[in-house]
Amino acid sequence: AGILLFSDGNPTKGSPVTDMAREAAVPTFAIGVGGRPDSATSRPNIEIVSADMPFEAVKNNVTTLNVRVRIIGMPNSAVQLTLKEQGIADPVARQSVIVTKNVQEASVTLKYTPGDRGAETPLKKGQPDIRMLTVAAAAGPKETITDDNSHQLHVLITEPRIRVLYIEGSIRPEYKPLRRVFDSDPNVQLMSLIRMRKSKFQASGSVGGRKLLRLPTTKADFDRFDVLILGDLDRTYLMDKVVGDLRLTRIKEFVEGGGALLMLSGANSFGPGGYENTPVEQVLPVFVGGRTQENEATPFLPQLTAEGAKHKVFDGIDKYMFGPGGRKPDPNLPRLPNL
Repeated sequence: AGILLFSDGNPTKGSPVTDMAREAAVPTFAIGVGGRPDSATSRPNIEIVSADMPFEAVKNNVTTLNVRVRIIGMPNSAVQLTLKEQGIADPVARQSVIVTKNVQEASVTLKYTPGDRGAETPLKKGQPDIRMLTVAAAAGPKETITDDNSHQLHVLITEPRIRVLYIEGSIRPEYKPLRRVFDSDPNVQLMSLIRMRKSKFQASGSVGGRKLLRLPTTKADFDRFDVLILGDLDRTYLMDKVVGDLRLTRIKEFVEGGGALLMLSGANSFGPGGYENTPVEQVLPVFVGGRTQENEATPFLPQLTAEGAKHKVFDGIDKYMFGPGGRKPDPNLPRLPNL
């Protein structure tokens, strides 16, 4: 059984047809009648045909939405598309379409940068940050059907994935430029601890909305980060009477557990910083030397040791470098960019 509905599409008084069809609980097939043969292309209408975007977007990163819109009966006009996020009053993106034809289809790109969630839609603890977006076009003059003027999407918002802890021994010239680079990357959360005097460190930045006001000590402290950067910091500042050299062991465990370690050069890093024969040296791809290690003032070419050539840091690139026994780089390898 089914219902065959003939209609000119104009509303009339009486019970809504949709309610009657729902109560009948049978399929309904609608056929438009009563218009001119060209009415389908003369009746003004704006239709959001489709709206596509990734299922996941990173907070504070630009995400692209591709929208397909069909505009009928509105030549020589402009139609503005807006993107709104539930809980935020103002549109988060907008783009105009210039209409030159009676029937026109257009592809529109909207740029969406998810920020903080709207105050009207707070999240419960542990709840995923899924947001509802609406692409819409305001009804045009004499447009009677507006149900197709909008399209809704849902997107999962995730936090930046790289959590960096930068521990620096002093505010040296390299600190501010390096911090600016990190701060300019929305996919990085940076927290820094800068030694101001003796063993006193000043905290800056946060990860996940939380600060670490002291040097990391426990496994839980290190698990909050993906990358650890050690600047011009002598080993002794990572040690004290209470924990001894526990932090050095924790750094080794951090790297062995998948964390990344970067040690910056300086007068108090590597060998001169006292890292020889420590757990930290064991996870670095170099022998750091002793405290009396002198700075190399003349140009030189690095050469991998047999052990270094097998290190994971050089996996896949060791043949580009001088190797054990004076082995030269492989000349048949493709040239590295900008080298």
